[in-house]
Amino acid sequence: MYQRKTRDEFVIEQFTAWGWELATTETSWRDARRCVREYRANQPEYPVRWRKVRVRIETFPALNFLLELGRHPDQGPL
Repeated sequence: MYQRKTRDEFVIEQFTAWGWELATTETSWRDARRCVREYRANQPEYPVRWRKVRVRIETFPALNFLLELGRHPDQGPL
C-alpha cells in the first residue's frame, strides 16, 4: 500500500511594508479559507493570500530524538 511522503499545508501570508510575511498555517483548505476571510474582515488594509505547500512527513521522529541524545551540546542541532 502506498504511503504519502508529504502532507499538504496551506500557508496564509499578509503583505506588509517588508513584503509577504507568514501569518499562519492551516492543515485543511476549509480552515485556510475561513482564516483568510477573518484576516480580510479584521485587517482590510493588508492584502492576504494563501498558498498550498507540501511538507515532508517525518517517518521516524523517535530516531531523531535518539540521535539528539547522543550529541554533545557544543555540536549544535542536526
